[in-house]
Amino acid sequence: MQSISVPDALRCPLCGMTNGCEMEMASRAGTTAPSTCWCMTATFDDALLARVPAVSQGSSCICARCAADAQR
Repeated sequence: MQSISVPDALRCPLCGMTNGCEMEMASRAGTTAPSTCWCMTATFDDALLARVPAVSQGSSCICARCAADAQR
């Protein structure tokens, strides 16, 4: 039987490094989520978003480094 890999919401789906998602960290800690996170002001173009694997879409945040690299 094949196992299904569930994406870790605290890891970038592109590079696998920690993504710094304040919302997910608060959720896991059982604390109130902040009203903002760095990703809320970042730009994620369609080409970058298209690189996110289907299994991670809507469940894992791209990290700041991958977002910045895509802007260059």
